[in-house]
Amino acid sequence: MPFVWVEPRGIDLRIPGTLRDDGTLLHDGRTFGIHAPGGSLETTDGFILFEGPLLAISAMKEDSDQVALFSQYASAVPRNTRFEWKYEPSNGRVSTTWVIKTDEEKPSLQGWIPHHYRTTEHDLDLMNVEYRTRRGKMVVARGKQFRISWPFSGIIPLFPLPQDDLFSKAKLARFINCWGKDLLDKPIEDRQGRDTYWGGKSMLKTAQAFNMAKQLQLPIADSLFEEAKRITEDWLTYEVGEEAFYYARYPLPWSGVVGFNPSYGSDQFTDNHFHYGYLAMSAALIGMHDQSWIKIHGPTASEVVRQYAEWERDSSIYPRLRTFECWAGHSYAAGMSNALDGNNQESSSEALCSWAGMFFLGCLLGDQDMLSTGAMGYAIETEAVHEYWNNAYGWRNPEESNWSPNYKPTICSVMRDRDMGAWTWFSGQPIHIYGIQWLPPWTHLTYFGVHAEHSQYQLKQMLTRQGKDDGILSWEEIDEDWGQVAAAYAAFSQPQEICRVLDKAIEGKWKISSPLHAGIPYYLAHACRFFGLIDKESYSDLPTSVVLKKSDGKRTVLVCNLSNHSRAFHVYVRGKEVLKSTLSPMALKAIPIP
Repeated sequence: MPFVWVEPRGIDLRIPGTLRDDGTLLHDGRTFGIHAPGGSLETTDGFILFEGPLLAISAMKEDSDQVALFSQYASAVPRNTRFEWKYEPSNGRVSTTWVIKTDEEKPSLQGWIPHHYRTTEHDLDLMNVEYRTRRGKMVVARGKQFRISWPFSGIIPLFPLPQDDLFSKAKLARFINCWGKDLLDKPIEDRQGRDTYWGGKSMLKTAQAFNMAKQLQLPIADSLFEEAKRITEDWLTYEVGEEAFYYARYPLPWSGVVGFNPSYGSDQFTDNHFHYGYLAMSAALIGMHDQSWIKIHGPTASEVVRQYAEWERDSSIYPRLRTFECWAGHSYAAGMSNALDGNNQESSSEALCSWAGMFFLGCLLGDQDMLSTGAMGYAIETEAVHEYWNNAYGWRNPEESNWSPNYKPTICSVMRDRDMGAWTWFSGQPIHIYGIQWLPPWTHLTYFGVHAEHSQYQLKQMLTRQGKDDGILSWEEIDEDWGQVAAAYAAFSQPQEICRVLDKAIEGKWKISSPLHAGIPYYLAHACRFFGLIDKESYSDLPTSVVLKKSDGKRTVLVCNLSNHSRAFHVYVRGKEVLKSTLSPMALKAIPIP
């Protein structure tokens, strides 16, 4: 909001500066609006004396004539604000309502930044008042209630396998069998990470490997399934004397869940949505194959999700949307924040994993509120990522850019309230600066295909900067860990190219052909090559679905039914229904769109 309000109680206020004839305040060479609704202002000895119940200071541009306009709204003190949302599958959108309660129910002025207005449908009554901010152009609207609707075209927990000769089931099977055997040959106590972050990552990788193995009908699938269930179940249960692999809930004043062993400050609520999002995604990828298991452990998994994204306004246990800042449009990671920097978030992609895991879990449990909240967070935060982390609308056109011309990197890897930067909390290497925005790789990362050219540009920027004086880092030289993260990222914007690279890597035994991530880049790249990239013009009213489009214009809807009953669904292209069908329980299919 363009105001700061002061309500003095038993004190006299003296404001330094000069009160000018037009009603503005000049202080330290800057102009502000100064408003005293129901009171008075008087100049004396270089100060402005204020008497009255309410003082309002407004942010003015230099030589602005807006002081009269702002004076009309200076008494509209916000006494309460409410943010509500609703997922509308039949419209392929998430609709939000923003309500401001003021004295005497007067309208107020509210600022909005690019992710609120660039790609949305909204009813903002704009006032021709704009500001430059570190998040781009902020526009100001008048009202007591605002509606903004974001597109949400669905996400899917698995990709069907491609059906052509370019995709080799044998190659993917070799990745999974090699990785799975190595995992299962270890003693049980050495198979998984022992803290909330690394334990979450290894848990998810096991669930992903199982799902790919099951699609390939590999004999190792059953053993990987049992291991995935074992470790996820261990985290969701507690036995007396356990020292790790459990969660504990704390009452007021903490009102939260802590996983043990904690890591990276997670016991102070830092990175909670990152760590616990891995658990949510893992539980969903397991539960979709075992209804009795999810019935037992789903409620506990939901409790872990509530720690970072409680959706009930009147919850007596958790604060609502603990890690999500609804107006900023993105999550925050620092539990205790910082007096100088404010709060921050590094890995936008891990934040999206937390929303996707929540979404899939809500679908599986039939919890509409949980599902809707996951859709809301995913729809809004993906747009914030495009706007603020990637500058996807302004990388070619400076007039559309949200970034200062003085900011020379091509990605933001840490977004803070105070600033933004191309660095990480653990490394200064470009492959880490970029790569931390690209993991964990899985099917929910289709949003990278919305701006495919920009994603290709970002990848080239990383390879160039990581190569330094030796030129562009080649796929033959890139490491097996972060290199596979980069390859999976490339799957969503240039799948044909990355399929070619991976085939050469397998033939040449390059480091990125190791089974370290159980073939995930190969799985994702060939699916996107065969089916296409995300189609912004299309959606299905089945939540766990996505419409992909190839360069020749051919569309395919990928649908997954996570319920135990048949589901009718419709597919829309540019708002027009083009397909109607029914999907059997727990089915995964690819259906060409005529």
